[in-house]
Order: sequence, then C-alpha cells, then structure tokens
Amino acid sequence: MRTGSPGDVLRGLRPGQRVYVQGGPGECVAFYNLLRDNPGYAHGVEFWSCLVPGINAFDYGSLPGDVRLVTFMASPALEPSLATGRTTLRTMPYSEIGELLSRTEFDTAIFQTSLPDAKGSYSFAHSCDMPPVVWPNAQTKILFVNEQMHALANAESIPADAVDLAVPIGEPLLSPSASMPRSAAVEAIARLVADLVPDGATFQAGIGDTPAAIVSALRLHRGLSIHSGIITQEYHQLAESGALDADFEHVAGVAWGDAAFRNWLPQSGFVFRSVFETHGHQGLAEIPGFVSIGSALEIDLAGNLNLEWRSGRRVSSVGRNAIRD
Repeated sequence: MRTGSPGDVLRGLRPGQRVYVQGGPGECVAFYNLLRDNPGYAHGVEFWSCLVPGINAFDYGSLPGDVRLVTFMASPALEPSLATGRTTLRTMPYSEIGELLSRTEFDTAIFQTSLPDAKGSYSFAHSCDMPPVVWPNAQTKILFVNEQMHALANAESIPADAVDLAVPIGEPLLSPSASMPRSAAVEAIARLVADLVPDGATFQAGIGDTPAAIVSALRLHRGLSIHSGIITQEYHQLAESGALDADFEHVAGVAWGDAAFRNWLPQSGFVFRSVFETHGHQGLAEIPGFVSIGSALEIDLAGNLNLEWRSGRRVSSVGRNAIRD
C-alpha cells in the first residue's frame, strides 16, 4: 500500500474503466468535489454506486465529460442524468443489489474509511452494507482515509495489505439536514403501528419520516432487538429509554445521523455488517417473529403498493422497501 494525494486518484482514471464509488452515509464528499472541480479526468468512466434516496444527492451522471453512472434506486437528485440517459437505473431488491455487486468485476473501487486500527485494518465504520462485497472483486482499491470518521470495533473493515492507495483527508461526513416537525397524521400512524409490535420483538425499519416516527414511538417498549439495514437517530432514543435488549447483539448495515449520533455508535451495542447479513433471506427467515417496517407512497383497495412514482415522476425504487426482503 502506498499513501498518495487526490491527484493520484484522478490520474488513475481511464476511459472505459468500471469504477465503484461508495454510496449511503459513507459517500465521500471529497471525491465527488474532486471530480466536479477537475472536469475531464473521468471522461469515459462508468461509475457504479448504491446511492440511497434521502442520503445521497450527488448526480455523478451529470458530471462534465462523457461520464456514466449505474445505480439502483431513483431519486429526484438523479433526474437530470436519467433524462439524458447517462445514468442507468437497475431496479432490484437490496439483497439482489449485493448479489450483483459481489459478482461484478471493477477496475477500481473507491471507499471512505477511518484511520487504521492497531491491526492495520481500515474500518468502514457506519457504512458497511456494500463495501465488503465489492472490494474483493476490485483490481485496484483506493481509500480516502478520513480522520473525522470514527473507527468502530464491531464493523466490517479492509486489511492494509489489500489496499493499493490511501489518501488522507479530514473532511466533514455526510449528515442529515435539519428535520421538519412531523405532521399529526404521521404521528398517529406511528402510534398505531407501534401498538402492533410486541415487546421482545426483533425488527427492522426502512428510511423515511414515517418509519423514523414509528421507531420513536417504540421507546416505551421493552426487550426489543434490532436487525436492520439502516439505523437512524431514533434508535439512540430507543437505547436511552431502555427499550433495547441489552444482551442482544444488534445488527445494522449503515447508520444515518448527525455527529452526536455517530459519537454514540462505539458504545451503542450495534455491530455493522454487509448486506449479506442484514438482508440475507435465510438469516431473516430464521429470526422468530421478525417484524419488518417499511413505507410506500400509495396503496390501492386491492393492497397493491406504489413504492416508486409520485405525480408521474419516479422518486424512488424498490431497493430497501422490497417486500421480499
């Protein structure tokens, strides 16, 4: 492994390359800004990423030059490049995204990690869903090693001898914007759903205002266990209220929250694992009485769910909300 500069990353890009860039809370703002501010270096590159609506707002397919993007979940942020055809959307359940990425060869994979631990491994910290399934199939592995990212002892990591280039940075991490007060309707839905979740249940909840409100409404429950693709700041409330089972090893793929929330994660009792563990069908089927809390845009009288379209605009995709997950 060698230590380099952001310029070394740019100079390594070539037309025709397939390059994976990390999405979710681990997306590297410094790398996106590098591409934006140095047009031409990514000419002819096909980027792949598991970008998450509500978290990732950068449109790689609209970068200057003949840049292409392959991703899996639509969002309003990607509308410009979807309209021009420079972004290809491959809609599939979250578990199948991991399966596809695990068998796809990448010329380069670019991740954001913490500083190395005592064993020399670099933690993916609070963003472990896809990196562990991608890096083994990447010819060149590049890390933006961010001193502002906390290493988590119970998170997936990559060993130093697997890394080709490490670029030290000290940039702010992605964080949610200030949230608006929840509507009375959302709060009412949250109370009704919380009543359906028994004490002692193992559950997961998706991303969005309503799932977050439901998690908050569970704070008076007891003995809850978490096995979820994502956790948000509301899970900190569950821990503080005594709702979580202190003896259970709570599992998550990513964590989305502000700096105070990330500071709590090392002592939270959560372990962070890849999509194969958080969304693996066999593992989920073996959890007794597993409760899955998702959200939809519309539901008709026959029980059909609309997860993707609003007023003729595609604003999301199957992704995390797939019933089969």
